[in-house]
Amino acid sequence: MQKNRKIKRFEWKDITEVMQIEREAFEKDRWDEIEFMKWHEMFPNGFLVAEDHNNKIIGYIICDREGYIHSIAVKRTEQRKGIGKALIEEETNIINTDEFYLHVRASNKNAIRFYEKLGFQKTQIFSGIYADGEDALHMKLQIRK
Repeated sequence: MQKNRKIKRFEWKDITEVMQIEREAFEKDRWDEIEFMKWHEMFPNGFLVAEDHNNKIIGYIICDREGYIHSIAVKRTEQRKGIGKALIEEETNIINTDEFYLHVRASNKNAIRFYEKLGFQKTQIFSGIYADGEDALHMKLQIRK
């Protein structure tokens, strides 16, 4: 990640900027503030945000204690700058597990390529799990500690 950027734990004051990223990143399957509040209460150590040099939120990640990444998004103008990678790497330092998991829409080729570059491997397909009937790829990252 570039200099003058930092990763920190989510604070409720960050919700407006996180919601802007959420709306921009997800056409379908968008979460509301209540969903973010739930994750913040359940996994405060695994809900991280990335800030730019002006302390503006430019990305977030939510990961539980078992290493399941529930959501990750980076502001469109900040993508391909190492922010998503830095968020995932920070989770691998915080969460005490050897494996991280996530699922992604089968049609989301850019996200799949991104995860594969980080070392995630496709493990299985879940048929029709999204509300519109689309399949999801389940992906796993093995951590060598």
